Amino acid sequence: MKTKALKTALPHTLPICVGFLFLGMSYGFLMKSQGFPFFYPMFMSLFIFAGSMELVTVSLLLSAFNPFYAFFLALLNQAYWVTGAALGALLGYVIRFDTTGIEFGMTALFVVMFLSQWEEHKDHRPALTGLGCSLASLALLGPDAFILPAMALIILFLSLTRLKSRRTEAV
Repeated sequence: MKTKALKTALPHTLPICVGFLFLGMSYGFLMKSQGFPFFYPMFMSLFIFAGSMELVTVSLLLSAFNPFYAFFLALLNQAYWVTGAALGALLGYVIRFDTTGIEFGMTALFVVMFLSQWEEHKDHRPALTGLGCSLASLALLGPDAFILPAMALIILFLSLTRLKSRRTEAV
């Protein structure tokens, strides 16, 4: 059963592998350019895993749950991220270039994920909620303080919307 779950999970993680390798490498290059030795991004990515996994967990929680599949999905995605970060840091010793703006890769990733979600789903309310809350927080609080309030607003609005739809379905 475990081997079957691994074989089933592997092809679903390959697109993430490509993205994480390049994002991880960007992260590794950036850390190296800031003077950190190669093991810093490797260990940081090994023990501090966030990336885009939060977005993947939404579909995992809404689908039929197979613990082995979820385990291998998370394990493979983590391995891709750590490998990418370590490769980027190691290649940072050999390949020298101006890393100004490399952190924009994460912004580009979220824009691509937003557009993908927009195209795949007919209900655009969650995407518009996220966009609206983020823009409102940015306008009110500025670029240095908008992220946490925007996330709190998104969670609040989506939770209220879900609660309202459950009440409507119950009637």
